[in-house]
Amino acid sequence: MDATPDKGGTTAVFGGGEAFTYRPAVAYGILFYLLTLYTLSFLDRSVLALVVRPLKAELHLDDVQVSLLIGAAFSILYVIAIVPLAFIADRWSRCVLIAAGVTIWSLATFFSAFAQGFGALFLLRMGVGLGEAALAPAAYSLIADTFPRHRLGRALAIFSIGAPLGQGCSLILGGLVLGALTAHGPVSLPVAGVLTPWRLLLLAVGAPGILLGVLFFLVGEPKRRGSAHTEAGRRSDWLYMLSQWRILLPNTIARCMIGGTVFGFTVWSPTLLERTYNLAPSASALPIGIAIALGGALGMWTGGVIGDRMGARGVPDAFVRMLLLSASLQLPLFALTPLMPSAWLCFAALGVATFSQGLQAGFPAALLQDIAPPRIRARVLAIEMCVISIFIFGLAPTIMGFASQEVFGEARLDLAMAATATVQLAVAVACLAITRIQFRHFLERRAG
Repeated sequence: MDATPDKGGTTAVFGGGEAFTYRPAVAYGILFYLLTLYTLSFLDRSVLALVVRPLKAELHLDDVQVSLLIGAAFSILYVIAIVPLAFIADRWSRCVLIAAGVTIWSLATFFSAFAQGFGALFLLRMGVGLGEAALAPAAYSLIADTFPRHRLGRALAIFSIGAPLGQGCSLILGGLVLGALTAHGPVSLPVAGVLTPWRLLLLAVGAPGILLGVLFFLVGEPKRRGSAHTEAGRRSDWLYMLSQWRILLPNTIARCMIGGTVFGFTVWSPTLLERTYNLAPSASALPIGIAIALGGALGMWTGGVIGDRMGARGVPDAFVRMLLLSASLQLPLFALTPLMPSAWLCFAALGVATFSQGLQAGFPAALLQDIAPPRIRARVLAIEMCVISIFIFGLAPTIMGFASQEVFGEARLDLAMAATATVQLAVAVACLAITRIQFRHFLERRAG
């Protein structure tokens, strides 16, 4: 690949004669706007984890119903819509799609403040999932068409680090706002009537997204790079992917187990701190957010550096080794985190556990892209995201909620979280060990 200097907005010429004008200010402006929306999406999807106690008390809910609101209600339309929206992102204005999605999920969060029962809140949480399904496929496509290829890896890394930063910042900002609202007490609004602090928090979280979503309609659509792939050979591509099930199946199961454990801890940690250490969610959100944001970001950076060095030494299965190393470290760390004797040790353990999870960096996607034919990589990624999201957002919080309510009792949420993490991560380690063996066979066949 040859490229001219790209400072200040110049033209880079790539292999095949493709010309691309790179404007750094525009590119990074779009990237950080997308990061802002990504952070906001995590705030909207996880905000209920901060208000479990008042939500249960006012709407008369149990742990399983709360976990359904946080997980299953969000994931239903998210999972159904993400693949069709990925197709739309390839054919329609991505900026319009993102703007519409942000507006939809923000409105759903905003109006959740007025829900009077489980059913209404469940439907509105489905709206949050529908809106957020539009962001990831279109965002990756926008970034790929905004940055030159020799800078694309860096841009995607920044966007990927936004996941732990988004989760952490969502807890930090949500906790600060909830603390201020709780200190102020219920507020009487025209038409709406008296709103308690948890309802005011939903209003505060939803309102900025409505404005940001509307403003994104004004972002100019960048020119798509590269010609569209023909459909010739499409059927053989999919048959080829099916033939790689020995790699894809255990790897996907492992990603479900790991993602489910991390999201389950994100959802239930504020409640764990409240029940076990008598620490209010408004007080625990800040240290939890710092642990997740700092631990995840540092883990991703460290994992990327180690993976690059392994690759430079010619290790063919470097990213699969890093996946297995990450899962092996996560198993004892997440199992011990909820059993710590003090709140501050729990915060520290959570940060270290999140660091170990971050060591995966972008290796799961790298594994999939190394196997998938170029013509169907985007669709394969979208389908895997769909499958994984079913477990992570739909089932993982409910599994922990069920273990707490039906197996260990609500007072022993710590044991429920530890047991769930142990089982899920043990499965992940076993599956990744199988994945490594099968991937090495795959590399040997390809080399031969």
